Amino acid sequence: MNPQLKDKTLGFVDFGNYLEVAMRLAREKDGFGKVLYYCNWQCAYPKYDGHSVGDGIDSILPNFKHVTSIYDIMPEVDIWVFPDLYMGDIQEWLIEQGHLVFGAVRGENMELYRDKMKVHLKEVGLKVNDWTPHDGLDNLRAHLKDHPNLWVKTNKFRGSMESFLHEDYDMSTPRLDRFEHTLGLFKNRQVFTTEAPIDDSLDFAIDMITADGKYPLKALMGVEQKNASYVGVFTELSKAPKGILEIHDKLTKTLRTYHYRMALSLESRITKDGTAYLLDPCCRFPQPPTSLYIEMYDNFPDLVWQVANGDTPEISSKYKYGVQIVLKSEFAKKDFIRVKFPKEIENYVKIKNLCIEDGMWNYLPQEHDAEEIGGVIGMANTLKEAKQMCIKNAEQVTGDGLYWEKNALDAADEDIARLVKFGIKIF
Repeated sequence: MNPQLKDKTLGFVDFGNYLEVAMRLAREKDGFGKVLYYCNWQCAYPKYDGHSVGDGIDSILPNFKHVTSIYDIMPEVDIWVFPDLYMGDIQEWLIEQGHLVFGAVRGENMELYRDKMKVHLKEVGLKVNDWTPHDGLDNLRAHLKDHPNLWVKTNKFRGSMESFLHEDYDMSTPRLDRFEHTLGLFKNRQVFTTEAPIDDSLDFAIDMITADGKYPLKALMGVEQKNASYVGVFTELSKAPKGILEIHDKLTKTLRTYHYRMALSLESRITKDGTAYLLDPCCRFPQPPTSLYIEMYDNFPDLVWQVANGDTPEISSKYKYGVQIVLKSEFAKKDFIRVKFPKEIENYVKIKNLCIEDGMWNYLPQEHDAEEIGGVIGMANTLKEAKQMCIKNAEQVTGDGLYWEKNALDAADEDIARLVKFGIKIF
C-alpha cells in the first residue's frame, strides 16, 4: 500500500465499460483518497441510461463520487485515468498542461488504424502476416468474391462491425448486406483489412501494464475463450515465448514516443517454430481479464500511480492463478438487468454500466447492443481451486436471463494442453 494515495484525487473518464476499475481504485483499504468518476453521456438527446452509470456507487464506496463534467473537477484532480479508446486528444492536452495521465494517449491509434499499424510493424522489423487494405465496402466485396478464407477487420468504428472469418462469398453475403445497411451513405468511406489465417498457430498475449515501453518482471498470461472465459497464471515475463517478447521489445520505442502509460495486450498468434505475429493490439484495458487482474494484483492502485509517473511497473500478487467467467443476458441489449448476489462476494462480481438504486445493482444498456454485462472471478494458488472459486461465485449470481457458458473452462483446458504441445509451459 502506498500511503500517499490517500491524499490524492483521481479523475476517471469512461464510457461505462470500466466502472469496475474505478471502483477498485476507490477501495478504502489501499485506494485513492477520492475517485471522481465521469461517464460520457452528453449528446443532443441524452437519456438516463447513459447519465446514470456510476450512480449509487458511493453507497458502498464512500471515496467514490459520480460527476457529470470533466471540466468542473479539473482543478482538484491529481491523476487522470483513461481506460478506453477515443480519448487520446484530451489526454495529450492534459499532459501538455502538466497533468499526470494514466492512458494510451495517441497510442490508441495502434488499435484504431489496423492498416497503418501493419505498415509500422514491418518498419520496426517484425513479421507481418499476409494482408490487404480496402477502401470502401464495394472494393471489399469485389476482393472477397475471389478470395475465400480470410479474416475481415475494420478501422476505428468498432460499433459498426466486429471482425469475422469470411469462408466464401455466398456465406458472407448476408453479413456484408447488413454492413451496407448499417454504414449506409458512408459504406465507401470505411477502411477494411483482410488477413490470411496463420495455419497451425495459437493465440497468445501477455496482459500487462507498461510505462513508455518499460515492462514488469511478472504479469498475467493465459488463454481466453472469446466472450466466455479466461484462465491465467501470474508468472515471470521470461517464461513467455521469445517471439512474443520480441514483439514487445521492438515496440518499446513506439510506446515511448506515444507517452503510452496504460494497460496493453498485444494479441498475437504463434507457430510451432516460435514465430509470432501481432494481429490485434489492445490499447485499452482488455476484457477479459481486467476484472481478474485488478483483484489479483495486490498493489493495483499503486501500480496505476507508478505507471502514470513513468516508473517501471512492479506488480505483486499473493495468488498464482486466476479465472474469469463472462456473464451474459440477451435482455441486456435493450433493457436494464437487475443483478443479485451475496454481499460477501461483492469484490468478485464485476458489472459494466452499473447503477446502484435502493441497494440493488443494475446493468444499464447503452447504444452498443451487447449480451455481455460483466464477469465473475476466482483466484487461488492452484488452478483447480481458482476454477472452483470462480464457478462457486458464478452460481450465486442471478439476474433476468443471466447465463454463462458452462463448458468454457473445459475448452480452456484444451487450449492449455495446446500450449504445452507448442512448448509453452507457463501453467
